[in-house]
Amino acid sequence: MARLSKKLKNDDQRYFETVTGSPESSRDTAFDSELEIAKSAIRNCKLRITLSIYYNQLNPEQLPDEILRPINTALGRPPGTPLGAHPDADGDRMLIREWKGGEWTNFLQEARRQAGMWDGKFWLIPPPEFWYLDFDYYWIGHGEYKYRPNIQCQFEFNTRPFAAGAHGQVDVVNLAKNEAFRSHSYLLSSKAMNQRPISGTDMSGATNNYMQWTIAHEIGHLLGLPHVGISGRLPNCLAAIAMKHFPHQDSVPALFKEGRNADVCYGGLSRPGDLDDIMGKGSKFGTQNAQPWLDRLFEHLNFDGLTMAQARHSKSRWTVSTYDQPPRRL
Repeated sequence: MARLSKKLKNDDQRYFETVTGSPESSRDTAFDSELEIAKSAIRNCKLRITLSIYYNQLNPEQLPDEILRPINTALGRPPGTPLGAHPDADGDRMLIREWKGGEWTNFLQEARRQAGMWDGKFWLIPPPEFWYLDFDYYWIGHGEYKYRPNIQCQFEFNTRPFAAGAHGQVDVVNLAKNEAFRSHSYLLSSKAMNQRPISGTDMSGATNNYMQWTIAHEIGHLLGLPHVGISGRLPNCLAAIAMKHFPHQDSVPALFKEGRNADVCYGGLSRPGDLDDIMGKGSKFGTQNAQPWLDRLFEHLNFDGLTMAQARHSKSRWTVSTYDQPPRRL
């Protein structure tokens, strides 16, 4: 779990202006955040999460020439082109080649573009009993009214040139040929720059085709989000997680294999809206994907014990909108 350090707002010490996350291990979910409190009838509060990642390019060790030459010939490459092999998330070894300057620049640009998909996707709507952000606003000629702002969720993404100071490190390989490479949060391939087609069977038995941005999906994991079947507690996904511990894995249906990474945890055998989610097999951002912002919001509150307990008690009753909702006049 990441270590958090907090800085109070100078003008209102009920809130922490910034919360900084520092990973204590290589697989910690860590990021920084900044809360901006609204004091206008037309402006919401803003909660910005900032994630900084060091993408580490993996280049192959040189294979012996007697092995390298026939492989390069088969691939249509010059005989001396450096090639190597690296395992994907399933442990299957794939041929990789060196990164060139332009290729690596393009990868980093595409990573930042896909990360930008997470920005401005959600607005957190407080429940009636969460009044702690309410404020009074005076309209000239109309009098004073009380307003309740929502929370606009913002996202900022940075790529770091070194591991020091980053929230995490992700290794990236450059595939030597066009073959299927299974990524995970801390391992990507050059194919992650492109949308990948994925098919999925919904609860009606219909097979649908989806397109997904791999880097955007994996950034969701870096923010702490699981697959849609886990966050949505989809029954088939929960069954697959339980089946992971069955002694006879040969009897487990294919869609239920691999536990949390089973097809049904990507939304298989569920509603099309689950399959199409960015944390499923598609590229849509569902309301459950706002969870990192909702969780972090409560880290920005600095109330006394009873008030803090009351605020936390309301957490399960917050709702999420995927379009802008202005502050409400009470």
